[in-house]
Amino acid sequence: MSVSAEPTLLDFEPESIAQQLAVIEWALFSKIDPTDIVKRGPEPHRRSEDDNIDAVVQTSNKIAIWVAGIVLEEEDVDKRARILEHLIRTTDNCRSLSNFNTVAALVAGLSSAPVFSLKQTWSRVGKEQIEALDGCRALIDPMAFKKYQETLRGVEPPCIPFIGAYLMLLSQPKDTRPSDDDIVQEVRKWQRTPYSLERDEQLERFLREQLGKYEGKSDGFDDASRQLESGV
Repeated sequence: MSVSAEPTLLDFEPESIAQQLAVIEWALFSKIDPTDIVKRGPEPHRRSEDDNIDAVVQTSNKIAIWVAGIVLEEEDVDKRARILEHLIRTTDNCRSLSNFNTVAALVAGLSSAPVFSLKQTWSRVGKEQIEALDGCRALIDPMAFKKYQETLRGVEPPCIPFIGAYLMLLSQPKDTRPSDDDIVQEVRKWQRTPYSLERDEQLERFLREQLGKYEGKSDGFDDASRQLESGV
């Protein structure tokens, strides 16, 4: 990392960012009781007192908002494009780590309306990165979960599955989806094998600070997006 009093996203390698996001997500995913997932299926807002699913969902929301915020706060269009490319590389590294829950959160931020509408910025993003993002989008597309399920079947642990996929599966008729017990056993299978990743305290601290930076500020993202494009 380059020497800087206040590090920025671009000071850290995408691979390192993806690894620390996996460390953060694993700490949350490993605490989930898989039976709470199947209890939630028909009623997504239902929770028990010791339900840890909310922590995972809230972190995913924070990641998506952070992605949008960090892009939209950059006024220089070329640097904004570099930030997008950096985030896409991070997303692709999360996919390589089989951390699909974070892939989904990052894609949500990159695909949010205020970011997606930055046409002048996206025109400066390299073709390779656009293709990588398209691949990640296709993987966790809620309208085509067959691809995600096929990918998951071919994955070796460690893995953090996309929790939202289970909740959506459970909303389907029982005769069209895996049984509750199969889902519980699958989640337990992933929880048995943790990642062998070293914690980078500086990067982890940076990410945790960043994930709280834009809370409550997303209402201004649409206006920020319009102003950025009008200024190009």
